[in-house]
Amino acid sequence: MTVGGLTKEDIKTMFKDIVDAMREGFGTCLKKIKYLSERVEAVEKKVGITTKRKGTSAQNTTPPPKPTLEPGVSNESSPNKRLTRQSLKNKN
Repeated sequence: MTVGGLTKEDIKTMFKDIVDAMREGFGTCLKKIKYLSERVEAVEKKVGITTKRKGTSAQNTTPPPKPTLEPGVSNESSPNKRLTRQSLKNKN
């Protein structure tokens, strides 16, 4: 079976290549982050900053607070509440 001229094996190979590229890119990012972290520590040491940082955002385990809605504001959509140019013209 082919899809758009591609066989199932072609598609599997393409996905594998994409995954490999993403994995390599992610690894590169981690190396750069580690390098930058080491450089920041070296600069802090050189300028005399002695306070210990709490960690990176990747180490935070608590989820961010959920956004709160203002009183009277609903996050549910309703076709009756939607404002359109026509509905605004009809009100006037």
